[in-house]
Amino acid sequence: MFGQDVYDCPKTIISKEFSTEYKQGMEPYYPVNDERNNRLAEQHRDLAIQEKDVIFSGRLAEYKYYDMSPVIEIVLSGFSNSYLTNIFNFGLFMVIGYTTGVYDLFHIGHLTLLKNAKSLCDKLIVGVTVDELVLYKGKHAMIPYSDRAEIVRSIKYVDAVVPQYDMDKLTACKKLGATVLFVGDDWYGTEKWMKYEEDFAKEGIKIIYFPYTKGISSTKITEALKATRGWVDGKEIEASESKHINQN
Repeated sequence: MFGQDVYDCPKTIISKEFSTEYKQGMEPYYPVNDERNNRLAEQHRDLAIQEKDVIFSGRLAEYKYYDMSPVIEIVLSGFSNSYLTNIFNFGLFMVIGYTTGVYDLFHIGHLTLLKNAKSLCDKLIVGVTVDELVLYKGKHAMIPYSDRAEIVRSIKYVDAVVPQYDMDKLTACKKLGATVLFVGDDWYGTEKWMKYEEDFAKEGIKIIYFPYTKGISSTKITEALKATRGWVDGKEIEASESKHINQN
C-alpha cells in the first residue's frame, strides 16, 4: 500500500523500515521502542560517551525518529553547546569527570555527590563497583551490580556507567579520557592520596574532593533497617523500637 491509498485506508497503518528485502524474523531498520531495545540503547550510549572528542547526536544517538529539520536543529544545538563552549572555556577537549562507588542502598548523599560532580564537568562517567570487588574489599552488597548500575544510569546527572573491576582509578581515568576525578573528602590530606595527587597531576588529571553528606550512609541505612525490622544475623526478631534512618 503506497501513496494516497495509505491516507484513504480507514485503519491505522504501522510501517517499519528494513535495509533489505524483508524475511521472517528480521529486526526492523528502526527498532521498536520497547523495554529490551531501550536498555540496549542505554548500553550503547554508555559506550559512546566514552569516546573522546566525538559528539553523538541525531536519530540513532537519541534513539528517536525525527523529521530531518528537527534532526539538523538538534545536531547544530549539540555542536554549539558542547564543542564550541569547550573550545572557548576549556580548550579543544570536553571536560570528562569520573567517580566511583558501590552505590548500594542509593541515598541522598550519593545523589548530592553526583549532582555536584556533574556541575564541574561536561560528561560524568560513573564506575559502579562489581560484586566481586565488593567482596574483595570485605563487604557484601545488598543490591546486585546489574541493579545498582541501572539505578545510577537512570540519574539525570550521569552520562555513562562503566563497571569498576579494580581500584586502579588512574588507569580508568586515562582509558576514559577523564581529566577530573571526584572522590569523598575522607581521603583528603592522607599520605596515600597526596601521593595519588602527584601521580594524577603528571597525567593532567585533577582530583576534586567532595564532603560526604552528614548523618546518612549505606551502612547507617543497613543498621537502621536491622534495628527497625529486628534483623539479627539475617534473622528477623521483634524490634523494641523504631529509628529513623537519619537518626544518630
